[in-house]
Amino acid sequence: MFSPQQPHWQQLLIVMGSVFTVCLIAIWLSVLSFVKQHRYKARLELLSHYDHLTELPNRTLFFDRLERLHMHVKRYQRRYGLIVVALDGIKNINDRLGHHVGNELLLRVARMLTNSLRQSDTVARLSNYEFAVLLTEIRDPPAALWLGKKVAAALKAPIRLSTGEVELDVSVGVAVFPEHSQDAEEIFRLAYQAMLQVKRLDGESCLGASPQISSLMKEQ
Repeated sequence: MFSPQQPHWQQLLIVMGSVFTVCLIAIWLSVLSFVKQHRYKARLELLSHYDHLTELPNRTLFFDRLERLHMHVKRYQRRYGLIVVALDGIKNINDRLGHHVGNELLLRVARMLTNSLRQSDTVARLSNYEFAVLLTEIRDPPAALWLGKKVAAALKAPIRLSTGEVELDVSVGVAVFPEHSQDAEEIFRLAYQAMLQVKRLDGESCLGASPQISSLMKEQ
């Protein structure tokens, strides 16, 4: 008859308790390992697809979303817009005020772009001083150009930082599917060309894609 007071039962209970403890430790270590692996994968995902400073989608994720949006919009016969924004003069700000001020300015620009658009739109940092915006649905090219000019005006206004106000020159290019092209990469290239053309013109801050701009860029 079972009696926990008997020596052999006491030994068995001790062994069972030890085994149970080892199992609990093994389970805990497995859970801990899984959590660490999950965090590591999440960190890798963040580093490979998001900009480390602004935490916006980077160039890789931007083009992935562009391709996905292009396929979706093309299938349902809708429109989307693409805006490329170049910040001119940040290098001078870095030289005069320091890179910490330049970084603060980039963070401020990222927030301004994000807050001025819809949650369904994508704002990305393409390179040091270049950003891009994917407008998931747009009524027509004039509406996209209006948004581009709105972005340019907001960024050209004095921006308040911890060290005071700074002013930026910006160059903005806009392209719209399907009016300007049927190809996603071409849509980006046309918006980028329009942005480059703004840099060459005095008094302009935003231009939409056009055959004239494409011809000018091919000639240069």
